[in-house]
Amino acid sequence: MDAKNKIQSMPAQDAYDTTPKAFTDKAVHLRGSYAELQQDLQQENSIIESKLLNPAIDAKDSIAPLKRVVKKREDTKLDFERYNGRAETARRKDVKSQRDEAALQRHEMNLSQATYVSRSIVTWTRKCR
Repeated sequence: MDAKNKIQSMPAQDAYDTTPKAFTDKAVHLRGSYAELQQDLQQENSIIESKLLNPAIDAKDSIAPLKRVVKKREDTKLDFERYNGRAETARRKDVKSQRDEAALQRHEMNLSQATYVSRSIVTWTRKCR
């Protein structure tokens, strides 16, 4: 018989047949222990989520509108300062052409609008306190 026929005639042995029963029992026991631990950790995770994370997320969500108001207030304050600086620069100019006069009027109009918006936001935020 040659080697090829010899291999084919040998009975096929499964890999699990050679593993001792004690090892397989330990593996099954470990798998069960890991499943229990995973279930316990999932329960603890859900408790932590309900007691800590959900209130923190709710607090963050309730602060979001206030952040938007503060951001808008800061933006209007910056707009006011920018328009005020432009108007002051245009007023300080000694020799003014028609173009400079038109620019001054435009800057003063923007300044008055920014002043109105800034004051209205400040009064609104004071009312909301």
